[in-house]
Amino acid sequence: MIADVKISQGKPDAWEWVHDKDGHYSTKTAYSLLTQEQKGSRGTEIFIRIWNPLFPSKVSAFNWQLVLDRIPTRMNLLRRGITKDMEEGRCAICEEADENAGHLFLNCKCARWIWKACAKWWGAKISFGTYCWNTFQNFGA
Repeated sequence: MIADVKISQGKPDAWEWVHDKDGHYSTKTAYSLLTQEQKGSRGTEIFIRIWNPLFPSKVSAFNWQLVLDRIPTRMNLLRRGITKDMEEGRCAICEEADENAGHLFLNCKCARWIWKACAKWWGAKISFGTYCWNTFQNFGA
């Protein structure tokens, strides 16, 4: 690997992005690289859907956190030691299950009611997964 390094005389050391003809890094070239290398991968398809430029960036960021289960739900706060009481991990809405992203946004009876009402309004059929990742895969599939 070191033998492949070309030393330039009279030119200062610099970082170069090998995926751009001019050697300059940009989020555009990084995004292209990510989407091209894994074309057809379910993870990449979800990544492309979430980071659609037509969506406001705060919506995309929230969806990304939701899919990765990084939303500060009660169970995530409990797991991180922010709260200690196991009872504080229960869903604040229904108090019937642990509050994680899948329960809060998909499986809580209140969330289900909202999704069913939206599906009826859209004239669509929604297939729910156990986790937000699975459900997100089902949208637009």
